[in-house]
Amino acid sequence: MTTATISDVRRNISEMVNVVQYQHERVILERHGKPVAVLMPFEDYQTLEELEDAHDIAEAEKVLANTKPDEWIPLEEIKRKHGL
Repeated sequence: MTTATISDVRRNISEMVNVVQYQHERVILERHGKPVAVLMPFEDYQTLEELEDAHDIAEAEKVLANTKPDEWIPLEEIKRKHGL
């Protein structure tokens, strides 16, 4: 994995995007020596989003499995409570 400063990115964004896109390399962006962001191939981002969605669904299913139907709150009530 490559590391670059924000200044490096400003000067070489086109080259870095090419490295990410064609070499499937991730680039850690640092500011003042600390990692703050990552450039990654779009496919990696999509996989990460899918994993997060699967995790969220599993957590929601776990909560639903441990909640009795009489404890459920209707969506309309939630909307009304939050002014939606």
